[in-house]
Amino acid sequence: MKEITVPDGVPNTYMPKNYLREIVVAKESDLTLFSYHAVLADLKPLLDDWVPVERMNLFEKACKKYGLFVSKESLFIDMPFLDTEKTIGKKYMTTTKKFCAPIGSNYLGIVHVFVSKTKKTLLDGRGFGWYPLAINGRVIPKTRYDHYKFGEFLGYPKCCIDFFWKYNDHNKYANTLFLPFKNTKKPNFMCNTLTKDSHSYAYHIPCSFDCKNTANLASMLREFIYLKDPKYGQIIDKCTKKIFIVFKERDIYGFEGQVNGNELNYNNCYFLDYALYPAKYIELFKKGNRLKVTDERIIIYSRSKILSEIKKERPETGFMISFGD
Repeated sequence: MKEITVPDGVPNTYMPKNYLREIVVAKESDLTLFSYHAVLADLKPLLDDWVPVERMNLFEKACKKYGLFVSKESLFIDMPFLDTEKTIGKKYMTTTKKFCAPIGSNYLGIVHVFVSKTKKTLLDGRGFGWYPLAINGRVIPKTRYDHYKFGEFLGYPKCCIDFFWKYNDHNKYANTLFLPFKNTKKPNFMCNTLTKDSHSYAYHIPCSFDCKNTANLASMLREFIYLKDPKYGQIIDKCTKKIFIVFKERDIYGFEGQVNGNELNYNNCYFLDYALYPAKYIELFKKGNRLKVTDERIIIYSRSKILSEIKKERPETGFMISFGD
C-alpha cells in the first residue's frame, strides 16, 4: 500500500506504523479510520463500515486484537444492470444504490458491518442501522425514529441529529450542505465533515460548520489521535484546513489558496470523491488560479483573464467555504 502524501490533492491509503495498522491492512483502506479511533476513545458507541467479503476473516481478527466486537448485517453487491427509474418511492432511496444479499451468500461484494466496544451496544444499535430497501419495485423507507436512534448510537450531538432529522431531504433541498453553511458564523476545521469519506474528525453532517458540540467531540478525538498516531493527526489537519466549493454532498472540490470575500486565489485544486460523481469541473479549475463565486455563476480566471464560467442551477449549489487558519 502507498503511504499518503499531503497536500497534493486527495491522498491514497495512509498506512499507520502501529496503532490500528491491522484494521487498514484488513480493509485495504483507511476510509473511516478516524471512526475506529473514536470508538476506542469512547467518543462513539458504534460505527458502521463496509469491508470486502474476502477480507472479513482478517478484519474480524484485527478488531478482536483491539477489543472490538463485530456484527455482519448484509452483503452489498454491485450490479451493472441496476435500474431504479421505475421504482415506486425512489425518492426515499440513498445516493448509493446496491443489491443486497444475506450474509453467507455466494457473491463477491462488501459486507455492511457494525463495530463497537460492547456486545450490548452492538446488538442494540445495529437494528437501527438499516437502509431503505426496494423489493419488487417498491421502496420500504427508513423511519424517522430509526434515523434518530441510529444517530444517537453513532455518537452524534443531539443538535446535529435534530437538524439532520429535519433537513436531510435531497428531494426538497438541492444542496443539503448549504443548510449548515447558512448557520455558520466562522467555519471551524474541527467541524469540517466535507472530508468525512477520507480524513476528518467527525463523520456526521453538523448543524453548522462551527457547531460547539461537534467541535468539542472533535477536539477530544484529535487529542486521542495525536496521542496514538501523531502523523495521522497531522494528515487530518492538513486535509480539513482547506477551502472548498460545494455543489452537493460528495460533489465537492478542494483548494489551497487565499480567500478574499467571494474571490479565491489558488495554487492547487482536487476533487474529493470520485465514487459517485465524475469531477465535471476539475479540468476547468486546474486551468485557472483565481475564481469568483456569485449567486449565478462561478467565474474562473488565469490572473486577470476570464477562462470560463460555470452557471449555477441555484445560488446554494456551488457555495465556497474556507476552513483555513
